[in-house]
Amino acid sequence: MGKKIRVQRRGRGTPAFRASTHKRIAPVRYPSFSKKEQEGVIQGQIMKILHEPGRGSPLASVKLDTGKTYYTVAPEGVYEGQPVQIGSRASVDIGNVLPLGSIPAGTMICNIELSPSDGGKMSRSSGSYATVVAHTPEGTMIKLPSGKTRYVNDLCLATVGVVSGAGRLEKP
Repeated sequence: MGKKIRVQRRGRGTPAFRASTHKRIAPVRYPSFSKKEQEGVIQGQIMKILHEPGRGSPLASVKLDTGKTYYTVAPEGVYEGQPVQIGSRASVDIGNVLPLGSIPAGTMICNIELSPSDGGKMSRSSGSYATVVAHTPEGTMIKLPSGKTRYVNDLCLATVGVVSGAGRLEKP
C-alpha cells in the first residue's frame, strides 16, 4: 500500500500542487555572439540579483557593453555592480563566462551548454557545479554533479563558479 509520492500528488491540479509559472522573471540563457565577439572579451556588469519563485537559486541580471541584457543563475560570491567578462580571453574569475576550451582543468563551473549557443543546460540547480577534468581532441571532459563524466564541445560556454543557494535543502 503506502502513500502517494509527491510527484503523484502534483497531478491532482489544486493550487497547492501546481507550479506557479506566471511569476517567472525571464528564461536563463546566454545571449548569442558573433565569432569575433567570442574570440575577444566583452565587458559587462551584474545589475541586479533577483529571486524567482519556483527556482532554488537567485537570478543575476547582466548588462553587457554591447547593449544586450541577459539573465543567468547567480554563482556564489557575485554581487550587484560586479564587473563580468565574456569570451575566450576573459579571466578565470567567479561569474565570468568562458568557452570550455579556455577553462583550466580542475575549475568548478555551472550553467554549461551542451552544444554551442544553446543557452546553457547543465548544472543550474542551487549548489550544483561540474568540474573540468581534461582537454582532449574529442572535446573537454567534465565531471557532472551526478558523478558521470562527459565530453562537451570546446566552444560551449560555461560560467565559472558554484551556483548559489547551496543550503536550501538543509532546513529541517
